[in-house]
Amino acid sequence: MSVIIQSQPQYPPRPHSVVWPPAPIETHEQKLRRLAQQREAFRVSQAIDRELAQERALLANKAPQFSLLLLGQAESGKSTTLKAFKSHFTPKAFASELDHWTAVIMLNLLRSVHMILDAMARQDALAFHGSEVEPHLTVTTYIRQLREILLPLFTVEDTLHLRICPDNQPASPTVPSDPTPPGVWTTHRSVSPEVLVHSAQYYKMGPDSAHFQPLTATMKQVIKESHAAIRKYALHMKALWKNETVQAILKAQKISMRELSGFFLDDIDRIAAESYSPSEDDVLKARLKTHGAMEHRITIETGVGSRNKDWLIIDVGGARKQRATWAPFFQHVTAIIFLFPLSTFDQQLEEDSKVNRMEDNMALWREICSNTLLTKVQFILFLNKTDILKAKIKSGTQVNYHITTYKGPNEYQEVVKYVRSNCLKIYKDCSPRGRRNPCSVHLTSAIDRKSMSHVLAQVREHIMNNQLANTKIL
Repeated sequence: MSVIIQSQPQYPPRPHSVVWPPAPIETHEQKLRRLAQQREAFRVSQAIDRELAQERALLANKAPQFSLLLLGQAESGKSTTLKAFKSHFTPKAFASELDHWTAVIMLNLLRSVHMILDAMARQDALAFHGSEVEPHLTVTTYIRQLREILLPLFTVEDTLHLRICPDNQPASPTVPSDPTPPGVWTTHRSVSPEVLVHSAQYYKMGPDSAHFQPLTATMKQVIKESHAAIRKYALHMKALWKNETVQAILKAQKISMRELSGFFLDDIDRIAAESYSPSEDDVLKARLKTHGAMEHRITIETGVGSRNKDWLIIDVGGARKQRATWAPFFQHVTAIIFLFPLSTFDQQLEEDSKVNRMEDNMALWREICSNTLLTKVQFILFLNKTDILKAKIKSGTQVNYHITTYKGPNEYQEVVKYVRSNCLKIYKDCSPRGRRNPCSVHLTSAIDRKSMSHVLAQVREHIMNNQLANTKIL
């Protein structure tokens, strides 16, 4: 069982205010009525106090044995790690959620198609405004025809976007001010910002709730109609994605679709199938950006015995402006899993294009390691997205071109060794006095269920043993 808790229940104002103070002048009957109302108000107040005390006692009895805080940059893999944790330790509860991800997966797919059309529009604009464009990077008439055919999917994307996140409006069409010749699309709506869902919008809160709000009849109809549109345009989406000119333009613009979260362009046929239902792997890959901290109370289903089954996992936003909200969680956590994506060596921060993401990761790791509030907390480091790092090195991307302090060969094992040794040195040099727990390091690809199951089993054992040792039970 897994539940999500955001806040305590809100109670109405206590009824004293409706009978106090008394009116300046009152009759005997009014006084008796007022005193009766006060007695009733006192009775209700005591009942509320008893109810609050009972709830506090209930929460205390249900307090998780372990609390785990997931930290890292935006898109470092925190939410995916949480889903992997649920998949491994609460398989029944996780399986019950799968259908709720259908809309998100379809939106991820349509957004990828829109991003490709965005890239084609930029390329067309370059040619129109006189920039020299190589013949193999020229948008063809066929690509423009595909774009016109796929235009209705923009509406489908908007509908899903608004249903999942009503407060996050899609982008408006952009119309170039200069005249454009026939054949070049004259109105192009840039891809909408990534769907940003506040924790309270998509999830149902409360200590006895399921993970997600129940799918309404309206939402089920939207999913049905969106799926029908995907089936209708599946061949055209595949043709766009597989087109050699499209691939060349994406490469020229340094857009690697397969590295992006929520990539489903290689699964169009499967998703378009009438019988499609999300798999566990689909849910791990699905991208749903959340804002604010979410506390997931999990009762582990796997294993034997009743001890050590209740865990609290806290997932927080990783964007720079959200990191200030992390501190309140530091004092009451058992362990921290810090997600360090290895694939970011050639990327810049979305908030500041002058900052390399891997360098920002190192700085963030140093800041967390040196925090005195975390002196007694266990540190677990996930060097994540190993699969993407391998693919980049295999394609010939030079790590030392982007990370000038790296002097080793352009080989996966050596790059991992470099990052690992630097992270452990920071942990050793920056740890406050009194920290005794060693830092546990794991190489991970959070979307790989098999390898993550092995890693998470080790992590659970590590946390439990360290906690027992710290409390001098061992």
